Amino acid sequence: MLTDEHLEELLRATFAAESANLTSPPGLSATIRRRNAIARRRLALITTAVAVTAVATAVAVARPSPQPGPGVASDPSRIELAEYTFTLPASYGAQDGSCDLTLPDGTTRTGTPGANGACAVLFASSLAPSWLSESPPDDSWTTVAAYDDPKFVTITITGRDPDADRYLVLVVKRPRDPENELWVEELEKALNDGVAAAHSAPTD
Repeated sequence: MLTDEHLEELLRATFAAESANLTSPPGLSATIRRRNAIARRRLALITTAVAVTAVATAVAVARPSPQPGPGVASDPSRIELAEYTFTLPASYGAQDGSCDLTLPDGTTRTGTPGANGACAVLFASSLAPSWLSESPPDDSWTTVAAYDDPKFVTITITGRDPDADRYLVLVVKRPRDPENELWVEELEKALNDGVAAAHSAPTD
């Protein structure tokens, strides 16, 4: 029985005898070296490309979002609705973001937040709000103030734009103070200005 050492010697002798008459073609060594060099260059290019891509990705992720330039900053006090643009009074202190306001009918709408927890919602409807006992006239606003909250007052201003045949409703919840009547005047003026601007705008 052959041992491992005897088997190894037999295999070596057999391989040597079989390959004794083999010769390599001319230039084989040079061809092998050239192919190895090409393979190394390709590997280097692939590695460099991967590294460049990783750096570019990192730069793209780290780049901050573009900020609006001078003159194009958003104004949270400007509310656009259909063809109207309404501007809330400066004293409202409009802020970026959103707030939820419960209307007198119990529904909730998303609005524009203001100072000290204020929230304003503006919407249009083909029907007068259900909480009004009478539909508002075409040439004036109907104002309702609710004081059921000890800290806030909810002012609802409703009017009808006869040219567009729609009702405009502005609901503002704001902290109570002695100047609520002044607030109503400012809010009604903001609505009047928005409607007037929409009617005077040129039509295509």
